[in-house]
Amino acid sequence: MIASRLKIITFCAFLTTILRGQSPDKANELFKNGAYAEAIPAYEAFLSKKPNNNAAKTKLANCYRILSRPEKAAPLLKEIVEDDNARPDDFLHYGESLMMLGQYEEAKFYFKKYNKLQPDSEKGKLLLDNIDKIKTVRPLFHNLAVFAFSQNSDGDDNAPIVFRNGIAFASDRKTGFNILKEKNPTTGRDYVTLYYAEQTGDTSFTEPHEISAKLTEINRNTSNITFTADGKRAYFCRNGNTPGRNGTYNMQIFTAETEDGTSFHNIEMLPFCTPENNYVYPSVTPDGNRLFFAAERSDGFGGLDIYMVTKTKKGWTKSENLGRKVNTPANEGFPFAAADGKLYFCSKGHPTYGGYDIFVTQQDTSTKEWSKPVNIGAPINSPFDDISICFSKDMHSGAFTSMRAGRGDDIFLFRMMSGSLVEQKPVLNDNIPTIQTKEVPQTTSKTPEMTSEKPNTNDVNGEKKPSSSFAKGRNDKTTEDSKKEETKPVASESDKKKTYLDQMQSLLDNDKMRPNKSFLIENIRFTTQSELGVTPEIAEELDKLADFLKKNRKLVVEICVHTEGVIETDKMAKLISTKRAEELVEYLKSQGIKEKRLIPHGYGRMKPLKDCSAGDCKPEEDVLNRRVEVKVKEL
Repeated sequence: MIASRLKIITFCAFLTTILRGQSPDKANELFKNGAYAEAIPAYEAFLSKKPNNNAAKTKLANCYRILSRPEKAAPLLKEIVEDDNARPDDFLHYGESLMMLGQYEEAKFYFKKYNKLQPDSEKGKLLLDNIDKIKTVRPLFHNLAVFAFSQNSDGDDNAPIVFRNGIAFASDRKTGFNILKEKNPTTGRDYVTLYYAEQTGDTSFTEPHEISAKLTEINRNTSNITFTADGKRAYFCRNGNTPGRNGTYNMQIFTAETEDGTSFHNIEMLPFCTPENNYVYPSVTPDGNRLFFAAERSDGFGGLDIYMVTKTKKGWTKSENLGRKVNTPANEGFPFAAADGKLYFCSKGHPTYGGYDIFVTQQDTSTKEWSKPVNIGAPINSPFDDISICFSKDMHSGAFTSMRAGRGDDIFLFRMMSGSLVEQKPVLNDNIPTIQTKEVPQTTSKTPEMTSEKPNTNDVNGEKKPSSSFAKGRNDKTTEDSKKEETKPVASESDKKKTYLDQMQSLLDNDKMRPNKSFLIENIRFTTQSELGVTPEIAEELDKLADFLKKNRKLVVEICVHTEGVIETDKMAKLISTKRAEELVEYLKSQGIKEKRLIPHGYGRMKPLKDCSAGDCKPEEDVLNRRVEVKVKEL
């Protein structure tokens, strides 16, 4: 399968054929050989005859889980954990799937069950702890223009790198007919190949073409290319030529020389690679003296870890694990050595929004210690898998990979506008950064020029609709029930100085309050499209609401969260708003409000104050749709 999910790409020495039928042995053989995509229909066919076979159901769930399909894995795992014979790992995997779907509180329940059964497990405790920590994450960058790459395909496109006048990246897109070509049994698609697309205009790129046939071998995966600053040496990973003891050709790191980035020679495997281990995701520093990569080795802390080697006159040094601050019992991968000396990577072991998130760390030049990784936050990170990032030389633009479009891995481009880097301040004693930000109207922008030395802030035009999936319209239909009970939020009454709590109290005192009446909480504002967490400012406003609810003890309220229409999909808008609503309710519970009096509800972009679906709104108008309301449900 493609490297995007941090499940290693391997090539089996035993080549499987397309097996179908009702035999679990055939499905199990496919599963054993990593042919998860082919195993899925084989298990489904078997389960259609024997739907209560939990062993087959568990393997089918794991196929979906490994392929990052939590929406498919979760229903199966729910059935499995309800069985008396459920194993500890079933609870762990169900919790992970729920977390990826944004169902944090349910995930905590199953992580606790796993930890009770496996009290010595470091991973279960880590995931449980991270659910609470993620609520404090603040964005590292704000005011970014983010766009979908115009040449994304129906396959997986990932691992972008700024190169020459465009981007190089990996993809398992369809490449045409070849009588010798086979499908990758893991994904059911083509094997991964390296591509290059040149930027030709503000939002356009040439049709991607294979970087070089010399770098690839038929029916092998080739991925994650990285270049030195002068562009004359490349590093990439590919299935090795020697099988390991288990019969698979593990991924190995190769190097090649090039003069123009199109023709390559002197291709050789790096000496520290071994056929028994996977070596993936190389990233070389601009000066070519350091190489970072991920490996799955017995001397690591679990799963994939980030390692580093240094180039000397005698060759590469012994590989060095970056240590416990960076690596966790879960997977870390896709390191990127930025021009400013920082190291970006993705992880599931540090606090994330659900799937993989991107983090940044930096080595102390005197102590050689790596700093505690910081989640870079929204809008780069999201409730979906966000796995690889790269920057231009001036650090003002770049690209990253995300599953937020809902169809597998896609590449997204970004440009930092003025004042994008935000100062970090620690939250209490948690060492999780908080960000002090200003309200920034959401704008549309042209695709970032990948090679420009400075961001062109004149490209921002609030009236212009970007030519990307972020400008799609939305479905504003509501159910008949919601039409009947929904009322527009009360922003003010005759006395403009009254707060929403004053208005609510006045209606209660005069017996004029009616169920399903909504009130806008004007002082709760999320400063970016995907921001999550309870800031000190939000907490201050929630404290007032908590005091009000303590005085009016019969009230049951719904905390309604809405997003603006610019968010690219209904699914993502729903997830973001639901997570925000749940976090607000969790804070109110922590202030002594009983859970039965609080209903979190994320509406996404389905109930805007102003309908911007036609693309005729100004950015500042659409931002007003990003709001929080309190709705009275019971008096």
